[in-house]
Parts: sequence; structure tokens; C-alpha cells
Amino acid sequence: MCTFQSPCCRDTKIKKHIAQLKDELVTISRWRHDNNTSNTIFDLFDTWKQKSRHVLHHINNHTEDLKKSKRKS
Repeated sequence: MCTFQSPCCRDTKIKKHIAQLKDELVTISRWRHDNNTSNTIFDLFDTWKQKSRHVLHHINNHTEDLKKSKRKS
């Protein structure tokens, strides 16, 4: 994808993607008010943990890509 693009363009795309993933991490779906609120809250936290792990994994990968591109420059 970014093979023939300038490092600046690649860095910009990576930074935008990191910002998007951070927004995704912050965004938490609203939950319905059920009779059993504690289960809903636990489900919400489980979803949040899964999303945060996913986002942190992507942030780590993009950070490594940025480091590699800076070393090559």
C-alpha cells in the first residue's frame, strides 16, 4: 500500500490511524437498562477490555512502524 509513498505520507497515515483507534477505544457503546444491571456492566467492561487490547495492539504495531521509518530516514 504505502510502498511507493513518501515517508512523510506514510507517517501521516499511520498517525491518523492511531488517532482513529484511540477514538475507538474511548467510545463505549451505550448499554440498555435491564433488570440485571450488574451483568450489563460486566458485559460492557468485557467489551471495553477487548477493544482496548485490540487498539493497543494496533498502536504498538504503528509505533514500531514509525520507529523503523525514522531510523531509515
